[in-house]
Order: sequence, then C-alpha cells, then structure tokens
Amino acid sequence: MIPRWLVRLTVPYLGCLLMDTTTRVSHAKATRDLGWIPVHRSAPDGLKAR
Repeated sequence: MIPRWLVRLTVPYLGCLLMDTTTRVSHAKATRDLGWIPVHRSAPDGLKAR
C-alpha cells in the first residue's frame, strides 16, 4: 500500500481524489432495480454446471 502522503506529494489532485472518494453501492437495491435473479443457488452449484 502506498502511503497517502506520498501519493499527495506526487499527484496532489488525483491522489486526494482517489484516496478520499468512496463509492457506496447497495447489492439489494441494484438487484431489485435491475430485476436480476441468479441462475444458480450458490457459487459451487454454478461451477459444477460449467
């Protein structure tokens, strides 16, 4: 992991933007809004089906 101060020293604007920005996403909301339904019940079931 690169220290924050080093990033800010080399690329002030981009460093601050990348280190201080978070993107919060709700899996439940995305699933509901997009109407997505998984094809398999679990990851192991999906791998077996391959």
